[in-house]
Amino acid sequence: MNKIDDLFRQNNALFEGEDLEDGHLERFLARLDQRKPIARKKSFFLQHLTKLSIAAVLVIGLGVLGILIKNKQSNVQSTDQLHTEAIQKADQYYTEIANGKIAEIEAMAQHSPSRETIVNEAIAQVNVLSAISKRLIGEYLRLKGDDRVFSAIMSNYMQMISGLDLVKEQIETHSNITTINP
Repeated sequence: MNKIDDLFRQNNALFEGEDLEDGHLERFLARLDQRKPIARKKSFFLQHLTKLSIAAVLVIGLGVLGILIKNKQSNVQSTDQLHTEAIQKADQYYTEIANGKIAEIEAMAQHSPSRETIVNEAIAQVNVLSAISKRLIGEYLRLKGDDRVFSAIMSNYMQMISGLDLVKEQIETHSNITTINP
């Protein structure tokens, strides 16, 4: 650093200039104020950049909104379809079980007139519970998968199956009594 300082001191006269004339600074500032800015032509794109940006954002926003609405509708449809398929499978499953139990009961009661009365009453009760199930399924689909209605449907099916099991036990008990006391 000392070398630079020394060089600067030795050549100080070169760095010192003449003093400016009186009024030079004021004239310079006055001329600077008089200058008009250079008018530059803006391109069409630059002139309307803000408007174009707003339009682009609106188009993108509306597109995203449309996609979201479409996805929500398809999700609602697929959820409704899942509810419909699930309830139909449950109905089919429990109906097959009930039909199997009815067939067993009918086979057990073939030869006894007193048992036929029990079987006919059991079938009448199954028909009533089946009608209730169909009505509940319609309600379930109308309410788009209400869990309370689904629980009622399942409870109805369980009542139907357990009722058929009771009838089967009664027939077996009646058969055992008749076998013991001929």
